Amino acid sequence: MCSAHAAPRLLVGNKSADTVWALDRATGERLTEYATGPAPHEIAVSHDGRTAVVTTYGHKDAHRALTVIDLVDGGTRTIDLGAHGRPHGLQLLADGDALVTTESSGALVRVDIARGAVTGVAEVGDGIGHMVAMSKDGAFAYVSKTRAGTVVRVDLARMRATAERPAGAGAEGIAVAPDGGVWVTNRGDGTVTV
Repeated sequence: MCSAHAAPRLLVGNKSADTVWALDRATGERLTEYATGPAPHEIAVSHDGRTAVVTTYGHKDAHRALTVIDLVDGGTRTIDLGAHGRPHGLQLLADGDALVTTESSGALVRVDIARGAVTGVAEVGDGIGHMVAMSKDGAFAYVSKTRAGTVVRVDLARMRATAERPAGAGAEGIAVAPDGGVWVTNRGDGTVTV
């Protein structure tokens, strides 16, 4: 959802069409369509509502880039992630950087969106690092690992994994509660781990 100089909009990724739609939240009307890289997955909007970042996972072959959408002028650009393919989970930080899980390289990468460059890499290991959530103080990121059924804590100052804990089969959705607890949905078990 974004609100940059317009009525509130809902952004919807179309994996098979390689696009993102902006819909009017009140009417459902399609306002515009943006071309992205292949198989857009996650979308995050900057705090000021002016920019959206989209992970583009790829179809048969792994994609290795993000699509950045200027929600004011409608332009798009691509940020190459180099060796880090199948970008999936996404969190935008207060400083404008993004944290992105990359499934094919088993990493959490930090991306300077303004410069269009990867500035840090934390190896989270095998087990499909899937989604990412942030601690309230911004010091740590938590990555759910679907195949491993675990959660990895990453120290963001050092971009280094510091702990890995069991969650449940198919650990996927992840969020940090106001009290600091990490909640993980486990699709394989049909459970939630705190």
